[in-house]
Amino acid sequence: MNSDTFMSPESIYHILIDSENLGTMCPTRKCQKNLRASWLWEQSCHAVLVCDNLSVDACEDYGLRILYPGTTKVQKICHEGAKSLGEIGFNEAATITFWYTAKAEFKLSCYFWCSDDHQELALPNKENLENIDLEFLADIVRLTLYHNLSYL
Repeated sequence: MNSDTFMSPESIYHILIDSENLGTMCPTRKCQKNLRASWLWEQSCHAVLVCDNLSVDACEDYGLRILYPGTTKVQKICHEGAKSLGEIGFNEAATITFWYTAKAEFKLSCYFWCSDDHQELALPNKENLENIDLEFLADIVRLTLYHNLSYL
Protein backbone atom coordinates (compact mmCIF):
# COMPACT_ATOMS: atom_id res chain seq x y z
CA MET A 1 0.00 0.00 0.00
CA ASN A 2 1.38 3.40 -0.98
CA SER A 3 0.21 6.92 -0.27
CA ASP A 4 1.43 10.42 -1.06
CA THR A 5 1.43 13.59 0.98
CA PHE A 6 2.53 17.10 0.09
CA MET A 7 4.47 18.52 3.00
CA SER A 8 3.98 21.94 4.52
CA PRO A 9 6.81 23.84 6.24
CA GLU A 10 4.34 24.68 9.03
CA SER A 11 3.26 21.16 9.94
CA ILE A 12 4.63 18.34 12.00
CA TYR A 13 3.32 14.97 10.85
CA HIS A 14 2.51 12.39 13.51
CA ILE A 15 2.89 8.76 12.49
CA LEU A 16 0.93 6.65 14.97
CA ILE A 17 0.51 2.92 14.30
CA ASP A 18 -0.76 0.20 16.64
CA SER A 19 -0.77 -3.45 15.53
CA GLU A 20 -4.18 -3.90 17.17
CA ASN A 21 -5.65 -1.48 14.63
CA LEU A 22 -4.16 -3.25 11.60
CA GLY A 23 -6.38 -6.31 11.94
CA THR A 24 -5.61 -8.98 9.35
CA MET A 25 -4.12 -6.62 6.80
CA CYS A 26 -0.95 -8.72 6.48
CA PRO A 27 -1.78 -12.06 4.90
CA THR A 28 1.88 -12.71 3.98
CA ARG A 29 4.99 -13.09 6.09
CA LYS A 30 6.07 -9.48 5.69
CA CYS A 31 3.97 -6.48 4.70
CA GLN A 32 4.92 -2.90 4.08
CA LYS A 33 3.35 0.48 3.47
CA ASN A 34 5.09 3.39 1.79
CA LEU A 35 4.49 7.08 2.25
CA ARG A 36 5.98 9.48 -0.28
CA ALA A 37 6.51 12.86 1.39
CA SER A 38 6.78 15.40 -1.43
CA TRP A 39 8.28 18.86 -1.13
CA LEU A 40 6.94 21.42 -3.64
CA TRP A 41 8.60 24.57 -2.29
CA GLU A 42 11.36 26.11 -4.40
CA GLN A 43 13.91 26.13 -1.58
CA SER A 44 15.09 22.71 -0.39
CA CYS A 45 14.21 21.65 3.13
CA HIS A 46 15.85 19.96 6.06
CA ALA A 47 13.80 16.91 7.09
CA VAL A 48 13.69 15.19 10.47
CA LEU A 49 12.14 11.83 11.37
CA VAL A 50 12.19 10.85 15.04
CA CYS A 51 10.21 8.38 17.18
CA ASP A 52 9.23 8.91 20.80
CA ASN A 53 7.58 5.52 21.26
CA LEU A 54 8.68 2.18 19.84
CA SER A 55 7.61 -1.04 21.51
CA VAL A 56 9.89 -4.06 21.76
CA ASP A 57 11.41 -5.79 18.72
CA ALA A 58 11.76 -2.65 16.61
CA CYS A 59 13.71 -3.53 13.45
CA GLU A 60 13.10 -7.25 14.10
CA ASP A 61 9.31 -7.81 13.80
CA TYR A 62 8.49 -4.33 12.50
CA GLY A 63 10.31 -1.19 11.54
CA LEU A 64 10.40 2.24 10.02
CA ARG A 65 12.92 3.40 7.47
CA ILE A 66 13.36 6.43 5.24
CA LEU A 67 15.07 7.03 1.92
CA TYR A 68 15.88 10.62 1.04
CA PRO A 69 16.19 11.73 -2.60
CA GLY A 70 19.66 11.74 -4.10
CA THR A 71 20.93 8.93 -1.88
CA THR A 72 20.80 5.15 -1.89
CA LYS A 73 21.39 4.82 1.86
CA VAL A 74 18.24 3.79 3.72
CA GLN A 75 18.10 5.12 7.28
CA LYS A 76 16.42 2.91 9.90
CA ILE A 77 14.81 4.01 13.14
CA CYS A 78 15.33 1.19 15.64
CA HIS A 79 15.09 2.87 19.04
CA GLU A 80 13.31 5.75 20.68
CA GLY A 81 14.95 9.13 20.21
CA ALA A 82 16.97 8.08 17.16
CA LYS A 83 16.85 10.79 14.49
CA SER A 84 16.97 10.54 10.74
CA LEU A 85 18.07 13.74 9.02
CA GLY A 86 18.05 14.51 5.31
CA GLU A 87 17.47 17.02 2.55
CA ILE A 88 14.50 17.16 0.20
CA GLY A 89 14.78 19.44 -2.82
CA PHE A 90 12.16 21.18 -4.92
CA ASN A 91 9.71 18.70 -6.45
CA GLU A 92 11.43 15.75 -4.74
CA ALA A 93 10.11 13.24 -2.22
CA ALA A 94 11.40 11.17 0.67
CA THR A 95 9.96 7.68 1.00
CA ILE A 96 9.03 6.51 4.49
CA THR A 97 8.49 2.75 4.65
CA PHE A 98 6.73 1.03 7.52
CA TRP A 99 7.07 -2.77 7.47
CA TYR A 100 5.87 -5.50 9.78
CA THR A 101 5.55 -9.27 10.02
CA ALA A 102 2.23 -11.05 10.43
CA LYS A 103 3.06 -12.01 14.05
CA ALA A 104 4.24 -8.56 15.15
CA GLU A 105 2.66 -6.78 18.12
CA PHE A 106 3.75 -3.18 18.45
CA LYS A 107 2.97 0.46 19.07
CA LEU A 108 4.83 3.13 17.16
CA SER A 109 4.72 6.91 17.49
CA CYS A 110 6.96 9.09 15.31
CA TYR A 111 7.14 12.66 14.07
CA PHE A 112 8.24 13.90 10.67
CA TRP A 113 8.71 17.49 9.58
CA CYS A 114 10.57 19.58 7.07
CA SER A 115 11.73 23.18 7.33
CA ASP A 116 12.24 25.35 4.28
CA ASP A 117 14.76 27.54 6.10
CA HIS A 118 17.81 25.98 7.71
CA GLN A 119 17.74 28.50 10.53
CA GLU A 120 14.11 28.00 11.54
CA LEU A 121 12.23 24.82 12.22
CA ALA A 122 8.68 24.05 11.30
CA LEU A 123 6.06 24.90 13.88
CA PRO A 124 2.93 22.77 14.25
CA ASN A 125 -0.47 24.13 13.41
CA LYS A 126 -2.52 24.68 16.57
CA GLU A 127 -4.98 21.89 15.70
CA ASN A 128 -2.08 19.39 15.62
CA LEU A 129 -0.82 20.16 19.12
CA GLU A 130 -3.12 17.76 20.98
CA ASN A 131 -1.35 14.65 19.60
CA ILE A 132 2.21 15.81 20.15
CA ASP A 133 4.37 15.10 23.20
CA LEU A 134 5.59 18.71 23.43
CA GLU A 135 8.34 18.10 25.98
CA PHE A 136 9.90 15.34 23.88
CA LEU A 137 9.47 17.41 20.71
CA ALA A 138 11.04 20.49 22.31
CA ASP A 139 14.17 18.47 23.17
CA ILE A 140 14.41 17.16 19.61
CA VAL A 141 13.85 20.62 18.13
CA ARG A 142 16.68 22.04 20.25
CA LEU A 143 19.03 19.26 19.13
CA THR A 144 17.99 19.65 15.51
CA LEU A 145 18.37 23.42 15.58
CA TYR A 146 21.89 22.97 16.90
CA HIS A 147 22.54 20.46 14.13
CA ASN A 148 21.16 22.88 11.51
CA LEU A 149 23.29 25.77 12.72
CA SER A 150 26.43 23.63 12.64
CA TYR A 151 26.10 23.51 8.84
CA LEU A 152 26.08 27.32 8.39
